[in-house]
Amino acid sequence: MNICTKCGIDKPIEEYETYWHSTQNKTRTRRYCRDCCKEQRRLYRESIRNKKITQPVSPEPPTIHYSTLPDYYNCIDCNNWKHISDFYQRKDKKPLNKKCKDCQRECDRMKAEQKRIDNGGSLMVPFKPNVYFDKYQKENTFELMGLMGYLYDEETGIWWKPGVKEIVDGKPVFLKISKQLHGRPRKITREVINQMIEMRNKKWTFAKIGIKLDLSESTIQKYISLYGKIG
Repeated sequence: MNICTKCGIDKPIEEYETYWHSTQNKTRTRRYCRDCCKEQRRLYRESIRNKKITQPVSPEPPTIHYSTLPDYYNCIDCNNWKHISDFYQRKDKKPLNKKCKDCQRECDRMKAEQKRIDNGGSLMVPFKPNVYFDKYQKENTFELMGLMGYLYDEETGIWWKPGVKEIVDGKPVFLKISKQLHGRPRKITREVINQMIEMRNKKWTFAKIGIKLDLSESTIQKYISLYGKIG
């Protein structure tokens, strides 16, 4: 038998509720009997129904006129008033421009993206092959290599061209191509050298002289430096 602390009646242990005590890690018996517990729950629910609960109304925040504050500026892009710390500043602690940092970074990002589109990708060339700085660079590389007759091997990541460059054991191998000389080498006579010097003295360029005499520019420069005086 056990005495209920609520009604004071001595009742058997079966008339009391039990619960698991997680801290003590064991089952405990309540001090109130079942009838008193039910009555207590009923009174609690009734008190909740009869109680009028009113939520406190928070006052409206005061209106801040940022235009009157010296450290706040209006961004021309997002149209938000922000503190001077949200703008890039000059040496005199004034905003560098009328755009906040977030809007300026977004503007710079869009300009860089448009520049990459106009240039056909980034102007930087990666050191490793088959690596690209952006999608535009990759698209233009594949287009150019395709126009030159090269094919891309997906498995090895190597560009190859039939008769020029092949893939052997997963490695690129350039084929030996015999070069055929067109005609016989031209002999440079004293008469040809005099023509070079005469044309050069007339202010002809090396390229123009080379076209006239069917010689390379380096050959003309070599013989003029050795035998002629440029006027």
